[in-house]
Amino acid sequence: FGQKVYLAIGKGAFGFTYTADTVTHLWSSDVFAEDTRVIVEGKDGLLAVSAGPSIHILDPASPQKPMLSRVNSHEDTVYVMHFDVTTGLIFSSGKDRTVKVWRVDVDRLVLLASQTEAHKDWVLAIQFNPAARLVITAGLDGLVRIWQLDNAVFTLIATSTEAHPDGILALKANLKTGMAVSAGRDGALQVWRCAPGKVEKITEELEAHEGWVRGMHYDADKQILVTAGEDGALRVWRIEGKSMAKLHEVNDAHAGTITGLLCSTETGEVITSGDDNALKVWKFNTTSGALDPVVTVEHAHDDGVSSVQFDFKMRLAFSSSQENLQVWKLSESGLVPLASLKLPVGVLALQLEEDSGICYASGSDGSITALVLNERSMKLEYIAKVDNAHSGRILAFRLDRSSNLLLTAGADKAIKAWQLQRAELTLVGRTSEKLAAGILSLAYDADSGITLSTGMDGSIRAWRLTGEILSPLHLPPSEQGDGIMAPVLEFDSAKKVLVTAGIDGSVKVWQFEIAAVHTCGSPFQAHSGWSRAIDFDTETDVVASCGDDGCVRSFKRQDEALIPLCCSGYDAHPDGARGVIVSGKEGLVLSCGDDGVIKAWRTPLEVRVEEKDTVPNAHNSVIFGLQRDAKMNRLITASMDGSMKVWHMDSDGTLREAVSSLAPAGRPAILSMKFNVKQKTVFSCGLDGFIRAWRASDEITLLDTSAEAHEGVARTLQLDPVSGLVVTSGEDGSLQAWMLKDDKLLRVAYLAEANVNGINSLQYHGASSIVVAAGDDGAISVWRIIDNGFEHVTEVQNAHRGVINNMHYDGASGTLFSAGQSVKVWRLKDRKLVQVASLLQPFDEQIARITSMCYDAQTNLLFCSGANGMVSFWLFSQSSFARVAQRILLQDGCGAASMLFDADSRLFVAGGTNKTLRSWKLSYSGKLAPVSVAKEAKSGKIFSACPQQGVKG
Repeated sequence: FGQKVYLAIGKGAFGFTYTADTVTHLWSSDVFAEDTRVIVEGKDGLLAVSAGPSIHILDPASPQKPMLSRVNSHEDTVYVMHFDVTTGLIFSSGKDRTVKVWRVDVDRLVLLASQTEAHKDWVLAIQFNPAARLVITAGLDGLVRIWQLDNAVFTLIATSTEAHPDGILALKANLKTGMAVSAGRDGALQVWRCAPGKVEKITEELEAHEGWVRGMHYDADKQILVTAGEDGALRVWRIEGKSMAKLHEVNDAHAGTITGLLCSTETGEVITSGDDNALKVWKFNTTSGALDPVVTVEHAHDDGVSSVQFDFKMRLAFSSSQENLQVWKLSESGLVPLASLKLPVGVLALQLEEDSGICYASGSDGSITALVLNERSMKLEYIAKVDNAHSGRILAFRLDRSSNLLLTAGADKAIKAWQLQRAELTLVGRTSEKLAAGILSLAYDADSGITLSTGMDGSIRAWRLTGEILSPLHLPPSEQGDGIMAPVLEFDSAKKVLVTAGIDGSVKVWQFEIAAVHTCGSPFQAHSGWSRAIDFDTETDVVASCGDDGCVRSFKRQDEALIPLCCSGYDAHPDGARGVIVSGKEGLVLSCGDDGVIKAWRTPLEVRVEEKDTVPNAHNSVIFGLQRDAKMNRLITASMDGSMKVWHMDSDGTLREAVSSLAPAGRPAILSMKFNVKQKTVFSCGLDGFIRAWRASDEITLLDTSAEAHEGVARTLQLDPVSGLVVTSGEDGSLQAWMLKDDKLLRVAYLAEANVNGINSLQYHGASSIVVAAGDDGAISVWRIIDNGFEHVTEVQNAHRGVINNMHYDGASGTLFSAGQSVKVWRLKDRKLVQVASLLQPFDEQIARITSMCYDAQTNLLFCSGANGMVSFWLFSQSSFARVAQRILLQDGCGAASMLFDADSRLFVAGGTNKTLRSWKLSYSGKLAPVSVAKEAKSGKIFSACPQQGVKG
C-alpha cells in the first residue's frame, strides 16, 4: 500500500499517509449522499468510490468534490470494485449480482461490458489479470468463478465445484500462481487453487513420418505410441521423459498410404488398412515394440480401403471403400468375409460401438449412417441415417465409446454431437456460430464433458456441451497449438494427455489442464462471527484478516495451507473490524474498525522457533517421558536411569532445578510415562515389565507397583484423563487395562496375544474405547475395550516397512498418525483403517528413523524428531502437510526420545537421547505487536472517521 491509505466509511472518504511508525490523517471528503462502501486506487493515482448504487471518481490532490460521477451505475448498492492500475479498467458489482466494466473517458464513466446474474447472490469480490484478461469473482453464494473478458464479452470458463459454507465476504488471489484465499460469514478462511486451463507441450517434437501421419494409437499406462503414415510405414515409439525413442518400424507395411490403424495393448494386436486395397493384422509385443505380420488380405477392396474398425472382443472387422462396406471375422484361418453392402455414396470414415456392434459411417455427401450386422442372416442392416448432417464433406468423425457420443465436424465449419436414441440419430449439441477454421480431428473427455479439437489453422481448442450448445472454453493463446495442421488426435482421459500428429509428419504430446477452481485443504477458523475482510500480499505470501470479533490476524500461505503467525486479541476493534491491508515486506498490517479508527500492527513473516533453555544431564540416561502441569508450572520427566523428576518451568520456557526426584529400589529403567493432571497421579512402565503408580505434587511418592504385569519389557502405556483408565503393552504382545482405586492398581481388561511379535507403540481414546497398537512387524491393529476384554476391530499389515516407533490417535476425528522412517496418516471409519496422507521425507533429503512424534489437535501441528538429531515442524490439513518453520538441530546423532507441545503457551519441550532437556517457544499464532493509531495531522489527536460508535461502513 506504499505510503497512502484510504478509508470509506459512513458517508465519507478519507486519506491517510503512513511513514515509519505513524499513520496520519490528511483529508476528508463528506460530499456523498449515501453510505460509502468501497474506495480503491487505480491508474494515475485516481480513486474510485462507491456510495449506494453510484460510482464516483476522486482525485486525492483535490478530494473536496468528485471529478466525475455515475449515478445509479447499478440497480442496488455497490459492495466491491477493482481499479486496474495498468489498463484503467474499473470493475464493479454488489447487491444486484451484475459485474460491470467501466473506463474513465475525460469527464464521464463509460460502460464497456456487463455480465448479469454473475452469481446467485451478492457479488463481494472481484480481481482482474490484465495480461490474461481473466476476471475472478466470488460472492454470498460461496462460489468462486473465473471469466474471460474479450471484446467486451464475459465468458465463464470455470466455477468452483465446492462452495465456501455460508458465503464469501472477501477474496484475494495471486493470479500468477493461481492461489486464492477467501473469508466467509462462517468466520473461516479457505485456500483455493484457480486453474484457467491450458494445453502445454510436454515432449520434444518427433519427426515420425515423411508426409502426413494418418493413424495413431497411444497407451498412456505403458507410454507406448504406434503411428502409421502416408509413407506406408508403421512405427512404434516409447515416450521417455521429454523425448520419444523408436522401438520398432516396418517401413513397407503397406504399398502406399496407411488409411487406418487400430491397436490393443491387451491382446497385442494391430489392424491396419491401406489405399493398396489391403487389410493386415499384426502381432504386437508391447515390451519390445516388435510388429510381426499375422494375417494379410491383399484385395480386401478393389478401390482402396478408406477406413477400418475392429471389435477386439467379438473379433469382427469393418472396412470401407468408395463403394462398399465389408464385415470380416478374424479367426485362426485369417480374416474371413461375412457380409458386404454396396453403398450409394463413398465412405470416408467408420466408427464402431464395441458392445452393440453398431457401425457408424460418414458419407462423402455429408451424411451419417448407422448399421449393424444381423448375425442370423449375415447381412448388414440399416438402423438410422441422417442426410445432410453437414453441408459438404465430414472432416472429423469420432465416437466416444464410454458415452457413445458421436462427434462430427464438416467443411461447413461446425462441430456437432449425436446420439443414437430409439433407432434415430439425434442431434444433442452443436457450435452456435460458424467457426473461423475447419476442424480436422476430435476427441471427447467423458469425465469432464469436454470436447477437444484440432483445426486447419493449427490450433487446439476445447469445448463444453452446455444444454444444446458446444461452448468454447478458454485456453491461453500461446498454448493453443503451434500452427501445424494435425489431422490425427488421440486423448487419454485418465491422465489428461493428448497426442497430435501433423501433416508434416510430426508427433507432439500435450498435457491438458481443465479450467477449474477447487478448495485446498480444510478451512481455518480464523474468527468468531463473520470474517469481514482479508488481504493477500502475493510477493511474500502473507495473509491478513479481520472480523466481527474485533480481532486482526496474520498468516503465511505455504503450499495449500494457511499457517497462523499472529493475532491482535479481541480488543483490537471493540465494535468489530471491517478492513485490513498487509505489506509483507514491511511486516506491517493496517486495520480499521466500525468506530472509524485505523491501527497499525507489526507481524513476523514466518513462524520462528526461539530456544529458551537447556538442561544438560537432566537425567543419567535417555529421557523417555515428558508431561506438563501448566497450572502448577511443573514439568515431569522420566528416564531409563529409573528416576522420575519434577521441575519448575516458567511460562516463558525457563527450566529450574528439579523440585523433587525419586527412583524405586533397583532403579528399573522407565520407558513410558503419563500424568493425570486432575488426580496428580503418574503411571509408568519399563524394562522390568512392572506398572507403577505415583503421586506428583511438590514431592513424588510411589503409590503402588503391579509386579510382572508383562512378561519381559513393558514398552508403552496410555492414559485416558477422564476415566483414569491406563492401557499398557509390551514385548509379550499382550494388551492390558488398569485402574487406580484407593491408590491400588487393578487390572480390568486383558488380551494375551494382540501381536505375537510384540507391541512397540500404543494409543488409547477413552470416549470411544479404541486402542491402536503397532509392533516391530510394521502392522497396525485396532481394538475396542469391551467389559474385561479387547474386541478386534481392524488391522493393516505392512503399514510401514519395519518398526513403527510412534503413533498419535486423535479420537475425535478418527485420525491416526504413525511413524517409522516416514509419517503416514490414517482414518478409522466403518471399522476400516484407510490411509489418507503421507509425509515421506520429514527431514527433507536426510533419511532418518523417527525417534519421537508429537501432534497437537488444537493447532494441527505435528513435530517429528529423527535419529539424525533433527526436529521438523509441520501443519497437517485434511490430506496434506505444510512446513511451519525451519527445522532445528538438537545434536548430531542424538534425537529426542520424548516431546510435548503446549498450544496455549506455544512452548515446545524435548527430552533427548543425550540426557538433555531443551525448551523452545514458537511464534506460531503469537501476538500482533501494536505500532500506532491514526492521528490528526495538526493536533496529533487520535482520528476517528465515526466518533459516534456503531456507524457501519
